[in-house]
Amino acid sequence: CSLRENEGEPLTPEQRRRISILLSEFVDTFKPGGDPTPFAEHRINTENHAPISVPPYRLSPAKKEILKQELDDLLKKEIIEESESPYAAPVVLVPKPNGKHRLCVDYRKLNAVTVTDSYPLPRLDDLLHDAKNIGYISTIDLQSGYHQVKIHDDDKDKTAFVTPLGAYRFKRMAFGLKNAPATFQRLMDRFKNGLPSVKILIYLDDIIIMSPTFEDHLNDLTLVFKRLAQFKLKANRLKCNFACSKVKYLGHYITTRGLEVDPEKVEAITKLPVPKDIKQVKSFLQTCSWYRRFIEGFSTLSKPLCELTKKNAAWKWTEQEQKAFAALKEKLVSSPILKQADPDQPYTIRTDASGYGLGTVLLQGKNENEHPIEYASRLLTSAEQNYSTTEREALAVIWALNKFRGYIDGAQVTISSDHQPLKWLLSIKSPSGRLARWALQLQSYNLNIQYIPGRNNVIADMLSRPTCVHEERNPCCLCSVTIDLPTRSPSDIRTEQLKDNDLRKIIEAFEDRSDEVDLNRWTERGYIMNRGVLYRYSHDSDSDEAQLVVPMQERGQILKEFHDAPTAGHYGIEGTLDRISKRFFWTGMRRFITEYIKNCVECNRYKASTQKPAGLLQTPVHNQRFESLSIDLFGPLPEGKDKKKWIFIVEDCSTRWVELFALAQATAKECAITLLEEVILRYGLPRRVISDNGSQFVSSVMQQLCFLLDIKQCLVPVYHPQANPVERKKPRLAILVGQEHRNWVDHLPVIRFAMNTSKCETYLQFGR
Repeated sequence: CSLRENEGEPLTPEQRRRISILLSEFVDTFKPGGDPTPFAEHRINTENHAPISVPPYRLSPAKKEILKQELDDLLKKEIIEESESPYAAPVVLVPKPNGKHRLCVDYRKLNAVTVTDSYPLPRLDDLLHDAKNIGYISTIDLQSGYHQVKIHDDDKDKTAFVTPLGAYRFKRMAFGLKNAPATFQRLMDRFKNGLPSVKILIYLDDIIIMSPTFEDHLNDLTLVFKRLAQFKLKANRLKCNFACSKVKYLGHYITTRGLEVDPEKVEAITKLPVPKDIKQVKSFLQTCSWYRRFIEGFSTLSKPLCELTKKNAAWKWTEQEQKAFAALKEKLVSSPILKQADPDQPYTIRTDASGYGLGTVLLQGKNENEHPIEYASRLLTSAEQNYSTTEREALAVIWALNKFRGYIDGAQVTISSDHQPLKWLLSIKSPSGRLARWALQLQSYNLNIQYIPGRNNVIADMLSRPTCVHEERNPCCLCSVTIDLPTRSPSDIRTEQLKDNDLRKIIEAFEDRSDEVDLNRWTERGYIMNRGVLYRYSHDSDSDEAQLVVPMQERGQILKEFHDAPTAGHYGIEGTLDRISKRFFWTGMRRFITEYIKNCVECNRYKASTQKPAGLLQTPVHNQRFESLSIDLFGPLPEGKDKKKWIFIVEDCSTRWVELFALAQATAKECAITLLEEVILRYGLPRRVISDNGSQFVSSVMQQLCFLLDIKQCLVPVYHPQANPVERKKPRLAILVGQEHRNWVDHLPVIRFAMNTSKCETYLQFGR
């Protein structure tokens, strides 16, 4: 174990040899494995909450094989053990950059009920203030730091996770647990307290040793290595650097000359290219105007650029406009706008994503006292440009959290965005791949999600839309062709949504935010706001995109575009619903689409029926009267005498003799009693009863009656009422009732007489 070629730049050959000898003496520090540290135990306080169990996520056979290898490795290292715990969390396999996978546990449900450990992380100002009078710098990165901390025996069951291969629990502290950073920082502070003579900076698993002279540095490293051995902590040699002259740490560079600001901190602003058109000038002025209260003489400085935005103004870019542009950029990255972070104040992160870039700004303060701490932006890779809109917005949040981690670890953080990707990311049912990695990265942060209108997110919006600076015509990822297409602006869509009373209530709940209960209810149902427009995520859909919520007055137009238009093709109910539900949502969508398509004139005219063809007629031969009965209900009718509303029709299939009975309620019990007392006890037992599939006839009451009297019950096919002979009596019955809407009960005997004397029903029944 010796120095690498890229280490020890300021050292002489003799000094390099001495450092290598020191590393060889403590080679055990860099060997993986070993017992956990005896100086810390992780506790999980869920108070009296019931155990939380989540079913495992589905895995492909290939992923199961990878999972088996990961489990075997963790069992061999004694990091996990088999479990019979009532707790259960699902696992996800997160791919690493080297092509391998990391086993991670989705502890979102457990973290939601875990009491927060408020142990403070180090103040950035204090850490950076100590970075002075430095001659030699070394960095030590602990190896899988969390896995070197034991979990308390009473809390091991709470870390249980379930896989298709069995249930296990952690013996060592797992990644993704809510209070893991606080536990680890408490351990490292205890580690540091035993080194009073060593100038050392510790932030979680990052250790920096600084010394004025080589001899002091050699002695300091010796003390640190002995302390690591005492605490049984292991280091990762590949990530350690010894005797360096420059180290990047928490957004700054620690050098032998002192503390230097990281140029990347303001690079997003300082590298802004010169605007090429009016649109880019307006975007830059909006950002500057957001902090105009901090810029002395803002109106005078910005006047040359403001002149370009006036109506009918000719485009020009002279030395005067260039000076104004440079002066405003300088103001944005200097005090009093850009300030040092105050660890006692909460942070706000504003993010935005475009089709080709990400932009973010770290802020502190509220209202008029709001000021930026750091700016950041970057272009999307070719793969990231293929992400959905929601995934790009979520990527912007995850990238911002990682970018500003040195500031926000352990602090209260508000994510302000004109999209709501975190709500989607935290509620997604079974994350996989990058979605799983992002969801797990959020577990250690204390986040509050806040929606802001797009007009108030001008800084992140500008940073996410950088200007192409290619003078040549070579293609680049920012070059685009502008085509005027008929599109609707978000303001027009919002106006239409506000006309719908139901949607207006939801929008007001998001923008007012005074009723948190009401807001949480709509959020749990998947509703979000994006640039002032209401969208909704479907929890049952595999799509990662949110659907636009359509107001009532525009739903018919949507159906015309997706069903009636020549490009739509008059698809059926399922096909039309599938196409519309990918982009739009409204309550009762299936019912609305079904009614629309059933009433479509073109579909009814040309489309073939989906019903099966009628079978061959099989006329039974009747042996006697009242051998087969046909029964049905007619109604509901206007309430008549004694509150009668239904007509129970019974017809003998052989003689066509009809009996009509007025009923107050069309229940199975009423029909069964009437059939038994008024027909069967008068005319004798039939061999079979024919009826449709009405609930009164398929009920247990009617089935028991037929079973006890040994009557065969025959139900006609669905969509083929003609198989029930009594159906032919209904139109005639309606005609005979006529206009006597309230007195139809009194006319029922006359109607029955007319039906039974039309042909030869009386002769067949009574022989005369």
